[in-house]
Amino acid sequence: MKKTILWAVMCLMLIASAAQAKPVTVKSAWLTEFEALPAWYAHVRQWDTAAGITLDMQLYPSGKYLMDNVSSLKWDVAGLGGAPGVLGMLRKQACVVGIGSDEAAANAVFVRKDSPLPAALRDNPSARDYARLVTGKIVLCPRGTSAHQLLLLWLDRMGLSEESVSLLDTPPDEAVTGLAGGMGDMAVLWAPQTYAAEQAGLIPLLTGRDLGLAQPTLLMARTDYAEKAGPQVRAFLACYLQAVEALQAMPREELAALYQRFQKEFCGQDISLEQAMRDVDTHTLYPLARQRELLSSDGELHRWLEDVIAFHERTGELSRGQTGKLRDTPLVRATFLPADLPKGE
Repeated sequence: MKKTILWAVMCLMLIASAAQAKPVTVKSAWLTEFEALPAWYAHVRQWDTAAGITLDMQLYPSGKYLMDNVSSLKWDVAGLGGAPGVLGMLRKQACVVGIGSDEAAANAVFVRKDSPLPAALRDNPSARDYARLVTGKIVLCPRGTSAHQLLLLWLDRMGLSEESVSLLDTPPDEAVTGLAGGMGDMAVLWAPQTYAAEQAGLIPLLTGRDLGLAQPTLLMARTDYAEKAGPQVRAFLACYLQAVEALQAMPREELAALYQRFQKEFCGQDISLEQAMRDVDTHTLYPLARQRELLSSDGELHRWLEDVIAFHERTGELSRGQTGKLRDTPLVRATFLPADLPKGE
């Protein structure tokens, strides 16, 4: 009897010790964009702690910066666009473990109020006539980004090429102030810089969604980290997707108010409730069931990544040999998706 009691006491002590075990820190890297919202909300609600990890969330200026400096930054998981993401996949530095959001509707071409393009577009001109208005224009756009991908698709639809315009490689913040100040003829931007463009009086001409473009942001893990810390990657996805489902269940106004708070507290940016609602309306989040579909061997994510690979080949960022290597490389690892999500609080 004494042995039984002693054994029970030891078991209780072990359980208590495990419960008090310090959560493992997972270094996560983000931009000031919508895909960071679920991670921030999971951390606020302490769902990361419940999953056995603590998300250390850090902000960076661009996805390209994240991938170019992955060796020195040593982030464990990150959210970034597909255009810079595939470059990390080519170097085998990172792999896709999930999808953050689709930002196609938040990527847009902007012009000044005095531009003839908005009025011409309303008149529904032929592609040839519209192309004449666009040819030779100066476009402010960061190269190798989802904005650049949108620009090339738009030019394609008009039968034009990148050589038909003068492309100035310009960071989004500088593109807004430059275009508003009279520099160039148009700029290609993403949220939240699109809000700054509107506040500066610039006019949105079209979005990626208008062209039927899918531009997913990717949830990525550093390859060497994923191989040695698979449970932590799964825990990250579990709390992230728990937050996704909670966010999707919120009324639009409540979600917009929460997004406004996220932008202020985490991103250090003040946006209006109207802007927050627009960001909510122009971004798609993917719950666990949809993630499984998209990341499966025949899922749409593979086609979306193929579009990004073709984009890089077209711009000359990647050679045919490199794109061939990418197409032969397993880019997506669906095995890190959790089997199920926690219920309730």
